[in-house]
Amino acid sequence: TSHMLVRGLPLSSAGEGEEEPITFVACVNDEEQLEANLLSSPCLRDPSPHQRLLFRDCASAAEGLNAGIEQAKHDLVVLVHQDVYLPKGWPQRMMAQWRVARQQGGPIGIGGVFGVLDRGVPFDAIGRVVHRDRLLMHRDLPADVDGLDELLMVLPRQTSLRVDPELGWHLYGTDLALQASRMGLRVVVL
Repeated sequence: TSHMLVRGLPLSSAGEGEEEPITFVACVNDEEQLEANLLSSPCLRDPSPHQRLLFRDCASAAEGLNAGIEQAKHDLVVLVHQDVYLPKGWPQRMMAQWRVARQQGGPIGIGGVFGVLDRGVPFDAIGRVVHRDRLLMHRDLPADVDGLDELLMVLPRQTSLRVDPELGWHLYGTDLALQASRMGLRVVVL
């Protein structure tokens, strides 16, 4: 490679001020992945106002994630994969987006960073994430969706939503979105 083209897109301001504490929950099966990614995120380095609940040797996603929801101390709980890196300012941006989504109408059951709409097209993705070497950026946010990718999801601590242990390690984001919809709660991408 002799040249690289890079394009930057500014994100909206998250606002100033201290970070509101959030609970982060992850199931861990690879300590190197965890250290290199999630725990390297600026918001999770010590000293951090956020609660970190890490669950090892889980038989299913439900085992760790549901325990994390139960043990959470803060109003919002982030269920996140161990290989996700959160850039500087991510908690403030997420909280700002959560507030905007809430103002758009109706209570939020669960949010995430990447999701899909069921419109009969092969892949109607919504969100903004860097996946390996590509920026996946679809639609304006926040946006209502039908299903969520499990890489990162946010829900209120007081929720009755729970991960179904029968699903093992797959499709629990879709299941949580369906549970929220049945309760009349919104599913949003932030």
